[in-house]
Amino acid sequence: MEVQFNDPRFDRLETDSAYNHGLPAAVVTSYRMCLQLLRATAGEQDLCALRMLNLSSISEHPLARHSVPLNDGYDLVLEVCPGLVNRHILIVDVAKPNPRERES
Repeated sequence: MEVQFNDPRFDRLETDSAYNHGLPAAVVTSYRMCLQLLRATAGEQDLCALRMLNLSSISEHPLARHSVPLNDGYDLVLEVCPGLVNRHILIVDVAKPNPRERES
């Protein structure tokens, strides 16, 4: 699937090896590996089938937000955006989740 970014700094985090966005090195490495997996998926079925992502929903909204655990307590927050021909994944944030989000 195509990956788009809510903030250009997340695009830079993927492509600029010297940039870390203030995140620990292990989180940056996990982020980059996760984006490679997301780009390799053909659609939502592939995305859900990748159990190693441990994808979990954190919203009931139609553009449901999902989280993928990265490392050191950080999660990648993303949305699967609909489209008739071109569905894509929008990277929203890399953050430490709220404890309430972890429980759901």
